Amino acid sequence: MSPIRTQQSKQCPDQPIGKDRSPDRWFLPIALTFRKNFPKKTAEVLADIAGLRDVRPAELWLDGSRAPSGEALARMIASAHGDLVIRALTHGSGQAWVKRHRRIENLAAARAEVEAAQRRLAEAERGIEP
Repeated sequence: MSPIRTQQSKQCPDQPIGKDRSPDRWFLPIALTFRKNFPKKTAEVLADIAGLRDVRPAELWLDGSRAPSGEALARMIASAHGDLVIRALTHGSGQAWVKRHRRIENLAAARAEVEAAQRRLAEAERGIEP
C-alpha cells in the first residue's frame, strides 16, 4: 500500500476534510428533503424510519456532525418514505437507471392522477339520467 493511502486510512472517518467539509456531507440532500417534507419533528421522523430508539442520533445527522450507518440508511430506504431518500441521493445524477426510475415514478403518478380523475367523474355522473 502506498504511504499516502496508509496515511489516509489512519484518519478518523469523522475528521473534517478541508474547511467546513466533512465525509458525512453525503447525507445533506436527505436532511434537506426531510426538513422540507417534515418541517416539524424532522428528527423524530428520521429516527422512526431508521428504527432508532433515541432521537439524538437523528438530530446529529440533521446538524451535519454525523451520518447514519449503512444499516440505518437501508431501513430508511425500506420505509414508507424510502422514495424521498432515493430521490435525494440520486438528485442530479445522469445515470440511465436513475432517469429510467424517475420516468417510472412519473408514469405511476400520472396513472394515479388519471384514476383519481376517473373516480371523480364517475361520482359526478351518478344520479344524472341520460
